[in-house]
Amino acid sequence: MPQSLSVANVMHDPELVLHPDTDAGDALDKLLQARLGAAPVVDAHGRLVGVLSEHDLLLDLWYHDYQPEQSAQVRELMQRKVTVLTPRDDLLALAERICIDPNTLYPIDGNGCAVTLSTMPLKERARAGRVWHPRHFPVVEEGQLVGMVSRRDLVGALRHLYRHRAH
Repeated sequence: MPQSLSVANVMHDPELVLHPDTDAGDALDKLLQARLGAAPVVDAHGRLVGVLSEHDLLLDLWYHDYQPEQSAQVRELMQRKVTVLTPRDDLLALAERICIDPNTLYPIDGNGCAVTLSTMPLKERARAGRVWHPRHFPVVEEGQLVGMVSRRDLVGALRHLYRHRAH
C-alpha cells in the first residue's frame, strides 16, 4: 500500500467563490469565465453553505422548459447537502469513496454476513458498482472554507503510482 497523503497536500485556494444572493445568470457567467464546473457558496462570514454546479443550472433550465421567467438566485439552485473534506482527510480513502460503492462490491447485511455471492471478478464488480460523486470537493475547517480539491488534483497526486518499475 502506498504512503498516505492528506487533503492538505493537494488542496488549493478556490478559484471562484459564490454568494447565495448572486444572480444565477451572473454565477453561470463566472463559472464559464473561470472554466469551472462548480464553485463553493459561502455566507458573509466565509462559512460554506452550498455548492453551485453546472448540473444545478441545467436542471433549473430544464424545469422551466429552457425559458426561465426570471433569473433565480444562487441560494435557490445550489446544493445544500455537500460532501466536504477536512485538510486531515486521507487521499486514498477519498479515492476509494468516490470510485466504488462498498455495498455493491461486498454486499452484506446488518450482521456483516454476505447476502449474495458472486463469481464476477473483483475488478468487474468494482466497475459495475460505480457511483456518482461530485468532481469538486470543498475543504472545510471549523466551519470555514479553506480550500478545494478536485478529482484532477486527486489523480495528479496519485500519478506516481503508475511509474514504470524496473524489471
